[in-house]
Amino acid sequence: MHTNLLDSSINIETLVGQFQAGIKETFTEIYALFANERKAQSLRLRHSLPAAVTAHDIQALIDDALLTAVTRFKPEETASFRTYFRSILEYNRLDVIKHVNRKKRDCAIKLVSTILAEDAELLDILEVIEDETALQGFTEIENTTLQLLQEYATVNPRKQLNATLLLLEAGSYLNAPEKYSFMRKVTGMTLNDSAVRKKCQRAKADFKKWLAEKEGTEI
Repeated sequence: MHTNLLDSSINIETLVGQFQAGIKETFTEIYALFANERKAQSLRLRHSLPAAVTAHDIQALIDDALLTAVTRFKPEETASFRTYFRSILEYNRLDVIKHVNRKKRDCAIKLVSTILAEDAELLDILEVIEDETALQGFTEIENTTLQLLQEYATVNPRKQLNATLLLLEAGSYLNAPEKYSFMRKVTGMTLNDSAVRKKCQRAKADFKKWLAEKEGTEI
């Protein structure tokens, strides 16, 4: 017979030891005892993971981390079971972020490649994507926005260039001069920094106008 869950003297690490000794049903007790911790971690993850990660994904992430912790915990090597669980969950959280960002980056590169490949005056995208720093910013663009930019870019050559500028502007740069220099490298423009900045502003305004018109026609 297992210890009553309401008994304040319960030692969760003892239950973990019993689980590792083969009494697998103790996991249900551990899971129940960790209810508050699981709820707190769920709220934390919701605010620290991309919106693309669903509530179901978050719950699975927590459950997997708890099961891993229960299976692998060694009290002589870790301060406490709770600390060990949190370290595993944090590792899994970072891994999920990398996975989501990788998917977004792949989507952004594919879109930029599609846009640039249709204009012979623009540089080969394969030379551009070697700049990892600039590409990091693409991970912040939602997939829906990327899809809309792709559609926007097919309207005419001017909008194609606008879409390219908006994508490049989303990159990560040390400063504004570096950003505008990178844009000139990709697009072949010979404009100064001020002119490139204004061109980006006009591109953003035109995209918003196109989007508003598109939404209006779909109502």
